Amino acid sequence: MAALRSPRFQPSPKTTIPALLPCLLMAGLLAATSAFAQPPKADPNEFVEIGGYVLSRDGKPVPDVRFFRSAAAGSVLVAAAPIEGVVELVPRGRSMRIYPSSDFVPGDEGIWNRKPSAQPTKSGDFEIVGQLPRFQHDGAAYSMSIKPPLLGPTTQKDIVAYDPTWGTRAKLYEPFAQHLNPLFQVEEPVVVKVFFGSWCNHCQDMVPKIFKLEQQLVGTPIRFEYHGLPLDIQKDELAKQFEISGQLPFGVIYVDGEEKQRVQGLSWRFPDMALNQALAVARSAD
Repeated sequence: MAALRSPRFQPSPKTTIPALLPCLLMAGLLAATSAFAQPPKADPNEFVEIGGYVLSRDGKPVPDVRFFRSAAAGSVLVAAAPIEGVVELVPRGRSMRIYPSSDFVPGDEGIWNRKPSAQPTKSGDFEIVGQLPRFQHDGAAYSMSIKPPLLGPTTQKDIVAYDPTWGTRAKLYEPFAQHLNPLFQVEEPVVVKVFFGSWCNHCQDMVPKIFKLEQQLVGTPIRFEYHGLPLDIQKDELAKQFEISGQLPFGVIYVDGEEKQRVQGLSWRFPDMALNQALAVARSAD
């Protein structure tokens, strides 16, 4: 049967995703990661974990680094083993402050709360080099950079290893029972191939929700495959084959090995609903 397109899942007019990352001047960096889709809060002491960056010390990558951002203050925390304490980079005045680790209390998933009584033990400033921050500490030069995009076939496990915050966001999503329950009744093999960009803000928001759906559907004949795209989508041969030029995430749904539906862009805001409706449309056309 030929691939079906219902009005609900009709691909939007093609739009080109700009082949560039968000502007990463300090203010841009600190506002770029909107994956939790939370409105700014008034509390400057609440920090949400962000990902997609690496920290280097004298040009060598530092392992096990965590980054957090305050939506209210616009500042970023850097927690890294070579640094005793937690570094706060404040965009206003480009000031750097170092706090004792004990001044921060883990809250809900991906949240750190700074104690109101917190006092920095050291302070200084930082500079912007190549649109990203660089600072000095104990005679060493530290710099932030963007991780290279995750490319090609990959798995949920690999994506979370690349950026742990995607796993945190997956935990925050709860599929709707009315959409999830029919998926447990699916008997034929279904494959959902998800094209995404690790650099894409919409993907950072929606693909973790697909992760949660995949976790819920373990044991069913529904499985998911992931394919990371470069900034210039047209450089990916599979993307050209599927004529993908925008509206990420882009999902291709197969039933019994035959393509039945495509779901893209904001339709993945509720992946359980999107997949349930796509399969219902495919069944109704058989």
